[in-house]
Amino acid sequence: MTHIEVSQKIETTKKASLAELKYALTQRIRGAFHVETVGDGEDNFTIVAGRKSEFLGTFIYRFQLNILLKSSTKRACIVVNGNTELTQSTRILYIVLAVLILLFGLFPHPSTLVATGTSFNTIVLLLIGLFVFFDTTRKLAEPQTYLKRILESLDVEFGK
Repeated sequence: MTHIEVSQKIETTKKASLAELKYALTQRIRGAFHVETVGDGEDNFTIVAGRKSEFLGTFIYRFQLNILLKSSTKRACIVVNGNTELTQSTRILYIVLAVLILLFGLFPHPSTLVATGTSFNTIVLLLIGLFVFFDTTRKLAEPQTYLKRILESLDVEFGK
C-alpha cells in the first residue's frame, strides 16, 4: 500500500464554484482511470478508482482518494490524499508467472553453457524478483503522477 498526496493552489480571475471544480476534476480522473464511485459531498468527497488491465480485463491496482476543495474570490485550493494498493489478481499473476518460469528451468537446457539448472534458475529468480519489485513500485506511484498532471491541467483551465 502506498500513500498518495497531491495539492494545487489555483489563482483565479473570478470565483470558481465548488461544483465546477468537482465536475472538472472528476471528469479528468474518469479520463485517466476507471472510476467506481464518487462521493456526494461538494467540498469534501471520496473517489474510488483503479487501473484496468487491457490483457486480462481485471484491475491492476485500486485507490481511494479523499478530496478537499476550497474556493474563495481569487483562489481555489484542491487537496487530494489517499492510498493505492495492488489487487489480489495482480499479486497472483506475478506468483504464477514466477512459478511457471521456475518450472521451465527444470527442463534440460539445450545450451552447453549451462551444465546444471541451479545457477541459471538463481539468476532467473533474481531477475524476476527485480522485475516484480520495480514494476509494482512503478504501478503504485502511477496514480500520484497522473493526479499531479490532472491538477496542473485544472490550473490551466481555472487559473489566470
